Amino acid sequence: RRDDDDDDDDTPPVISAKAAAAAASVDAAIAASAAHSVSVLASPTVSSLATLTSYLPAAPGYLALPLPPDPVRFPRKPLNVKLSVMLLRSGYEVVDGMRVVPMDQFQIKSWKSRQAEWEPYTYQYSPLKIEQGKLEDPLYFDFVSYVQFQSIGKEFPGSKNVFEERSGAEGISRIIRRDPALNDNKILPAVLAQRLGDTIYARLRYGFEETYFGAPAPCEAEGPRVGTLLDCAQEGMRGIVDVFVSYGYALKGNVVFVDIPGTSGGDGGGAGGGAKKKVTVRLDGPATLWGAQQLASRGSNPPNEYLGYCLSGFLRASGVKSSYTSKQSDTSLELDFTLSR
Repeated sequence: RRDDDDDDDDTPPVISAKAAAAAASVDAAIAASAAHSVSVLASPTVSSLATLTSYLPAAPGYLALPLPPDPVRFPRKPLNVKLSVMLLRSGYEVVDGMRVVPMDQFQIKSWKSRQAEWEPYTYQYSPLKIEQGKLEDPLYFDFVSYVQFQSIGKEFPGSKNVFEERSGAEGISRIIRRDPALNDNKILPAVLAQRLGDTIYARLRYGFEETYFGAPAPCEAEGPRVGTLLDCAQEGMRGIVDVFVSYGYALKGNVVFVDIPGTSGGDGGGAGGGAKKKVTVRLDGPATLWGAQQLASRGSNPPNEYLGYCLSGFLRASGVKSSYTSKQSDTSLELDFTLSR
């Protein structure tokens, strides 16, 4: 910028027509996702247990919380910085859009948590240096993703229906009243999982800041591309896993599909309407490997399950019912989905 440049600092950046159209499509998907939260997740006519487990991975049923994880000692792939920014920003924006915590306080508490946890975390990897702010480094992304979800897990249980929030450089105060449909704090982790999954999927499908990830469209949007709706869904899941891996989220991804005995296939409209499939998704060396285990060891909810949330969002958009479990080892993450019509 030259000293004699008269451009206004507040002028929004120029984006392409394609990026503007992508942003509009994402905004529409986010609005529809918020409406879904209110009409389905918060509906008093729905069985809350059955409904909530459609969005969050089922609890592993530990007799006691798992031990804190060891540091990740093997090299992982660098993340594409657009993917890492998109995932973290989506998490923040979903919390903000739910309007259940004062975001000024959420940012302060997140910063304090990051400061308190940073030295013990980096000490584990000494003498290796981890650069703060380097989001393409999986060691740093693993840490900041953990801090974001740890902060969410701490704030949701005690969040209030009416609160004061300050914004802007002047600290302008305003009173926030959250949607009465979301007044029950117990449903907030599932609401976040649903909205975050829909947001990530929309951005992977349509694009984010001039980056176009090429995730598959929902099955219902284009009709079944292969034999049955569930076959279409499983190919779409494979495509989304491939996108995550190709942008550095994991070293390798593997997707295995198994028809459940006693169910029939069908083309989505006849006797095959009861068809079910088991889908196992395995990621080796995911970018959230340490953080996911650390959150589990502290009993924090919701988990930082970006891929699981996104796959669930794709399946909802495709008209496929799903539930899943999640488990981590020292080297991998495994998601076990059950799909049905």
